Amino acid sequence: MTYRIIRFYFRQDIPTRVIKQGVTLEEARAHCRDPETRSRTATSEEARAHTDEFGAWFDARESEQEEEEDEDDRGTIHQCLYNACTEALKRGRG
Repeated sequence: MTYRIIRFYFRQDIPTRVIKQGVTLEEARAHCRDPETRSRTATSEEARAHTDEFGAWFDARESEQEEEEDEDDRGTIHQCLYNACTEALKRGRG
């Protein structure tokens, strides 16, 4: 099974976008565990500029085989959405 990494945004006027495709579960997990892959914990100049321009965001994995998406994928995305929304509201970027 392969995965894609998708960037989600709190603002509804910004569409999600695919960051990477064809990665293994281990690669996807490693990517999503990196603090630089969500606005809440990113500290690089590039990530902070991205947050300033687009508001709260995060990367999450999704199975490329839609019918095989598991509960872990959905739980990860929902938790990340909650965290991004909470952070955006704290910063007044909602």
